[in-house]
Amino acid sequence: ERAVRGYRLLYDYYSKTYKKK
Repeated sequence: ERAVRGYRLLYDYYSKTYKKK
């Protein structure tokens, strides 16, 4: 699904920011 691809990208971005915490 296209939505899933966008959601995965957002998750990756959040994971990087959250881990930087």
